[in-house]
Amino acid sequence: MKRIKPLLPSEREKKRYLVLECISEKGFDFPNIERAIGNAVKEYIGLLGKAEAGVIFLKNTFDQKNQRFIIKVNRAYLNKVRASLLLLKDIEGKKALVRSVFCSGSLKKAKEKLNNTD
Repeated sequence: MKRIKPLLPSEREKKRYLVLECISEKGFDFPNIERAIGNAVKEYIGLLGKAEAGVIFLKNTFDQKNQRFIIKVNRAYLNKVRASLLLLKDIEGKKALVRSVFCSGSLKKAKEKLNNTD
């Protein structure tokens, strides 16, 4: 059986890593934040747009204390995903705001900004 030839780097989807921060009076668990952001993106750009944007939540990067985490997004849909975050007003019925802290093309730089709380 022949192996499938891997894609060349020039043919792969370009991605960006967004460091996001959830600001609220009450801290939330990651599944609640993930569900709320997923619904906001789906409302703004639709189900097909959400699939093309390739929004992937990196669960192991969630910082419970600072309520920061990283998501991976297709480069072409970066601004649309950021705009959909503006529509997010509450999580689980509690007022909350999700803001973009930093955007990077490499996961290493995004993780550095995740731990940097200035």
